[in-house]
Amino acid sequence: MNNKVLIAIIAAVAVVAIVAAAVLLMGNGNNNSGPSTPDTPDTPVSDKVVDGSLWVLGNANNDTTIDNKDVTYIQNKIKNGGLTSEDRLWCDANYDGKVDQSDVDFVKKLIAGTSSTIYYRNYNGYDGATDTVKGSVVKFNVPDASKPIYLMLEGRCLAEEVLVVTSQNHDHYKVVAASKQCMDYNGQLQFFDESYTKKYGIEVMMTTNRNISPEEVATLEKKYNDGMLIMCMGAEDTYNKGIEEKISGYGTTQVIRLPSWEHGLCLSGTLTFGYLLGSQGNISGKSSWQMANEYADWNIKYSNIIIDATKNLTASQRKTIANFTISESSDGVFTYSVSTAGGDPYNYSTKAGGNNLGSRFAGTDSNGSKSVTVEDIAQYARNVDVIVLQTAGEAFDPVGGPQRSVNTVNMGVRALNGYVTPNADIYSMSFAFFNGASHIISMVLYAQFMYGDTIKEIGDLDYKAIYKEYCKFTGWEDRDFGYLVIYSGPRHTTTPI
Repeated sequence: MNNKVLIAIIAAVAVVAIVAAAVLLMGNGNNNSGPSTPDTPDTPVSDKVVDGSLWVLGNANNDTTIDNKDVTYIQNKIKNGGLTSEDRLWCDANYDGKVDQSDVDFVKKLIAGTSSTIYYRNYNGYDGATDTVKGSVVKFNVPDASKPIYLMLEGRCLAEEVLVVTSQNHDHYKVVAASKQCMDYNGQLQFFDESYTKKYGIEVMMTTNRNISPEEVATLEKKYNDGMLIMCMGAEDTYNKGIEEKISGYGTTQVIRLPSWEHGLCLSGTLTFGYLLGSQGNISGKSSWQMANEYADWNIKYSNIIIDATKNLTASQRKTIANFTISESSDGVFTYSVSTAGGDPYNYSTKAGGNNLGSRFAGTDSNGSKSVTVEDIAQYARNVDVIVLQTAGEAFDPVGGPQRSVNTVNMGVRALNGYVTPNADIYSMSFAFFNGASHIISMVLYAQFMYGDTIKEIGDLDYKAIYKEYCKFTGWEDRDFGYLVIYSGPRHTTTPI
């Protein structure tokens, strides 16, 4: 691309991961409240959350897997001391409140795939006031590899991760119950259309965020008693709050709370989800852990291409960028929000080599965003190279198509006229595709909007081919990228579409 001002209109609502320290909460109501008499550490046990790391205790070096490097790491800590607050969490593989030889032995069992239990750090929401991720340590009882795993999903975004890690072994992993929201978004996400439901036996059984009763849990237990029922939930502050207490005592049912779109931690969520369901025991066919690793390799490959291609840009070469959301209320009122520092797409645009100006807008309302006016935009981002204007995912109605999104984009373009550089180039996409496990696609497009004409490695990336690679992980095969992404350009100016 040339050096003309770009206005990119993208929708990607997930918020980015920030490496943050937070006090670790013990237990989450899953009858696994942690050690009863742990050693009292010198400092509070803190939670080191690394974007893309495996959230399993024993992953001492916070990379994407548990291997002999973790054994060596823990052994060195035992021998030489110097445990940090993070070490007290991640090195304590058996979660007994201390780091010793028993943790080394436990990690060796995890590596061998012979452990009957796994301790992992779940996701229970985000504290915007302190910019910390909330969570707890949970004991996961490893399913019998010879029996099927039945999965109940809550929320379309977590469903995307489930499809990634189970798409190659539908004999073992069975989605038997899902939030109605997954069906509501059939037109844009195509999770559970009729053919997919028939192919994989998916049963939509409840509405979004419905509070499940103990009786319903008991009914599910009875119906799927030949395997293990896993309830896949997102953050507790959004999805089925308190379900852990309700299912207490109901046989093999377990709840897994992992991040999906929330705060850009989806790669960690996908890796951890795959590890819990497929790293232990001899599962026939491709296990969820194998698929999670293939997905991680794909994700990291393209991320590194972009990061390496842009890391040596000078300050004058680096594009400035800001991310805004425009939404329309039922009474026709339009609202703008800016993605502030720590929010995604703020993070993915900076990873793509952009200098994001979202940090200029003080304060945060929720999810790393702040409500603003067009006057605010003129004050802080008038001369920005790239403006990202997000539009609501609901635009992709299975009947009406993307017209609502086009209308919203037009409204945003008109409203910005006079408040941003008038020759701005505009791109438009819905956030529908960019929720969940697939954030890497938005990073590719950010990079191409900014540097596609000036950096060959980025210009050579074929985002449609990369998208098709992603579809193999989800089992969508030839899902239409064009229906999920609409452009108001390329190089569209502030004239409405």
